[in-house]
Amino acid sequence: MLIVVGVSLLIPGSTEDAACTLNAPARIAVDQAELEFTATKVCTGRGPSDVTWTAAVGSTETSELRFRRTDSAVAQVFSNDPFGQWTWTVTRTDRSGADYNAPVTEVRAGSTVTVAAARQASSGTEVTFQVNRYDPKASAMVPWAGATATIESRKAPADDNAPFAPAGSATSDGEGIVVLTLRPRVDTQYRARFADAAEVFGATSDYVFVGR
Repeated sequence: MLIVVGVSLLIPGSTEDAACTLNAPARIAVDQAELEFTATKVCTGRGPSDVTWTAAVGSTETSELRFRRTDSAVAQVFSNDPFGQWTWTVTRTDRSGADYNAPVTEVRAGSTVTVAAARQASSGTEVTFQVNRYDPKASAMVPWAGATATIESRKAPADDNAPFAPAGSATSDGEGIVVLTLRPRVDTQYRARFADAAEVFGATSDYVFVGR
């Protein structure tokens, strides 16, 4: 009599050793009516040859990624899709016993910032930031009113990798504009970092030089 203890035998075709990980984007900034993105998967063991992850916000399905004998797939995001956390779960597979992850993608409207500076004769330098956000209803970028920003600065000249430090805060007006009048004691570079909002990802402007 042969007694084997503590040994697990894998049967051909079994999925006991199979696991698949979906590598989906952590965040997607929507700035047009339709956009595409590519995701990949990594499987170990006897993984599936056909598997689909479907994204949903609550009970509303939004998009899907289907992998058929491939490790990459393309999906679409439409501007009328719900914003928020898209949770990806497997809805179809030919290896039902495998382990699958359920990643989350944060989907919000995108935003942009421009900056310009104009030297004033006596009052210093006027720096203007214009911040816009994508509006799904208008299918266009529109002024982002009430956006909050941290104004950051660093001494100039500076290496591009030199850190900025907070120098103040501001809120955009109804036209998405922040105007500052600056008179630094030394040559300084300034930028504005607009914070994320509930349905809009923030953005950071380029820096602008302001002389003393």
